[in-house]
Amino acid sequence: MMSVDNSGKRIPVVVYASNGWDTSLGVLRIVGPYEKSGINLIKGNMGDVAYPELVSQADIVLIQRDYPRYAIVYERILNLARTQGKPVVFDQDDLLLNLPEDHPDRLVYYYTDAVLPILKAVAEVDLVTASTLPLGDCLRQFNPNVQILPNYLDDRLWKFSPPRLPALDRSPVVITYMGSESHTPDLQTITPVLLNLLRRYGNRIRLDILGVPLTPELVSQSNVVFAPLKSIIYEEFVNYFLSQEYDIAIAPLRDNLFNRCKSGVKFMEYSASGIPGVYSRLDPYFALVENGVNGYLATTLDEWEEYLIQLIENPDLRYEMAQKAQETVKRDWLLSQHAHQWLDAYSDLLLTKTGRLADKSKSQELLVNLIDHVEDWQNVRLEQYDKVLSKVAVLEQDYLATKSRLDDIYNSTAWKFTQFIWRIRLWFIPSGSRREKIGRQLKKRLSGFLTEGLPGFFRKIAKLITNSS
Repeated sequence: MMSVDNSGKRIPVVVYASNGWDTSLGVLRIVGPYEKSGINLIKGNMGDVAYPELVSQADIVLIQRDYPRYAIVYERILNLARTQGKPVVFDQDDLLLNLPEDHPDRLVYYYTDAVLPILKAVAEVDLVTASTLPLGDCLRQFNPNVQILPNYLDDRLWKFSPPRLPALDRSPVVITYMGSESHTPDLQTITPVLLNLLRRYGNRIRLDILGVPLTPELVSQSNVVFAPLKSIIYEEFVNYFLSQEYDIAIAPLRDNLFNRCKSGVKFMEYSASGIPGVYSRLDPYFALVENGVNGYLATTLDEWEEYLIQLIENPDLRYEMAQKAQETVKRDWLLSQHAHQWLDAYSDLLLTKTGRLADKSKSQELLVNLIDHVEDWQNVRLEQYDKVLSKVAVLEQDYLATKSRLDDIYNSTAWKFTQFIWRIRLWFIPSGSRREKIGRQLKKRLSGFLTEGLPGFFRKIAKLITNSS
């Protein structure tokens, strides 16, 4: 497949990405496919700094993942693209619109402010690209123009490691699980199985967890090792993972819509490393794993335990299964063989230019308008909230200033002397004592004299002086 469009030039695509260009998402979804297919990548942002003016240098504008959360910049990019007649593509690799209730990112509301902007972008762009069929089906409810661009193994980075020969088998047998922090709920699903195996085999096995925080039950196990991901740079991670020596890999997933929309990239990465694996019997692995041939697909805890026992006790099976897995990846899942799909999708978009905003369905227009309305309301509420925060800040400043003045008074010599005099007064005239009562009566009479008696005295003197004259 040629890496040019029909006009004979490379297609320039400006991309605005929420993840770094050298992270796994940046490499798998953008940098790798573009480089392999010959697409001219124009980086529209570097971290938080965006360059909307670069829209003019591209034929296509691509928005990635949750970038629409930067609403002001996103709207400017979209308006420039519409004005200049540039089609807009929105790429999704996860169903961020439907995070499970126990997903770590949902628990901390990481994507909450991005959900409506993502949904709006899905509905208003010209083409949505998705990494899996289930994900594409979910997004197609909001935009009929969806194309599947699967994740593939980037064979520029992944160099296949030969599976370990049975004759070179060792002890302990090392089982690994690698992933991000968001996979803790998935690890929890098979923790009972892992505990059973650790009790059954003792020091004959070791569990190496890479990146996924341990569940509480696994923390106390002596033959469980946790290692945080040392780098978010994908190439550095690849080199590190290939340098490790693992015997078995696992990829558990809880059965929910979010996980069913994921891709099977773990199978590709494990297989390239020469490691046989056990995977959850869910959509991400259906198209890759032939159960019992190039891996195992497990549903129940009993199946997980049975398959792991077979791999632990049978080095020949591990070797054969790892070989079959590598054959599968080399035959069907190398990026070098499929990167042209990105070029084909973009070329078709430029030729047909379907899905313009003016051609959106009524339901899409309604959805975009509804989201705009809600976002306007949110912005008003945020402005009100900011005003309240400003008033609170002023009150806080007044409080601190008053407190500072009071501290100055309390620490002054005059205040300390006053306190000293007060303590002496209490020693001579205790509160509630007969002396205090007498003192109050004297104070009252003296006050009356000063307000009535003394002025009356002076009035009499004045009268005498007047009469004498």
